[in-house]
Amino acid sequence: MVELDEDLTISIVQAIARERGVEPTELGYTLQDYIETDALRLLARSDTETWTLSFDVPDGRVTVTGTGRVDFDTFGDTEVAPGAELTTDPSAVD
Repeated sequence: MVELDEDLTISIVQAIARERGVEPTELGYTLQDYIETDALRLLARSDTETWTLSFDVPDGRVTVTGTGRVDFDTFGDTEVAPGAELTTDPSAVD
């Protein structure tokens, strides 16, 4: 969990690096390549905590909530392309 008064973009980069077992400078990309970081900072300063934002980076999906939670889920061996939705709910499958 991340306190939103910190720089949220730094917290996201640290969460990705921690999950991958590398230093943040070793990721090989920047968040700016995948999301407008100024807009992310504005969202983090909103008066409500009911928002959730998810976006994809090369090796996983980042999910951030208004409560300060930052999650990073790797794509792993599922071969799900970035931007694709993965569901485990059988009723959602045609």
